[in-house]
Amino acid sequence: MKTDKKGLLAIIIVAFCFAVMGLFARFLNNSYEIFQQIYLRLFVAIFLGLIIFKKDLNFKKLKKISLNEWLLLMARAVLIYLIGVALFVKAVNITKIANVSFIGALPLTALWGFLLFKEKFTFKKVFLITAAFLGVILLTVKDFSNLSIIGLGEIYALIHVVFFSLGHVTRKLHSNILNDKELSIIIFIFAFIFIFITSLIIGEGLPVIVPSSLPVIFIAGFFNLIIIYLSNYGFKRVHVVLASNLISLESFFALVIGFVFFLEIPILTEIIGGLIVVISAYFMSLVDKKEK
Repeated sequence: MKTDKKGLLAIIIVAFCFAVMGLFARFLNNSYEIFQQIYLRLFVAIFLGLIIFKKDLNFKKLKKISLNEWLLLMARAVLIYLIGVALFVKAVNITKIANVSFIGALPLTALWGFLLFKEKFTFKKVFLITAAFLGVILLTVKDFSNLSIIGLGEIYALIHVVFFSLGHVTRKLHSNILNDKELSIIIFIFAFIFIFITSLIIGEGLPVIVPSSLPVIFIAGFFNLIIIYLSNYGFKRVHVVLASNLISLESFFALVIGFVFFLEIPILTEIIGGLIVVISAYFMSLVDKKEK
């Protein structure tokens, strides 16, 4: 498989994993505080990453990277986990899911592509981004009259989307000294340290491990590893605007997961929304291919 096609597949798998992660967060929320559940998952991700990626890790290269590279690694750890993931978990617990889903559908990843990386701005891209946005709205918002005015939860959700997407797209700013696996492990280590310290500062204390939660923590940690590695791999090789439309497949995958595992029968608007998201992602890939 060609490198660019592998990059596309990596982003699609990331979208699927995003859809699954909500299940883990909801389950662990019953036993752990917000930052506790995040750093427990990160600890597992680091442990598994050091084992699975062992042959491809060469930390002697750390002596060669610049101060700017170190700062970028720390910044991405903060953007993705300390701000992004933490605020998402907080938002879904204090506001309506419909509001969070609506804000989460904003195509800010594509916006970063236009603003930061000067990707070509065309009518076709704007149309397909808008189509994907509308498709996600049809998938996630069950009752538009249920969307409330902006409150604290909505502000948290908006900040989450802005910084979480920025943390992923800035993969393109890294040098070629570290490979995707090394980047992933280092970001995990920084994120674990920052979140663990933050957890202690705000008074969460040390977690009391619930035995029944251990399999979920382990699986969630593995999914965290998949997400950050494939995100690093994909965003290095795929244009950000195209990646934005592929990430929107998360809502489609959530619909499929609900049907397969929970027998949730999709309604007509959800089916239409899912088709719009898939079709827009496909045509965006064609537009991107023509521009290369």
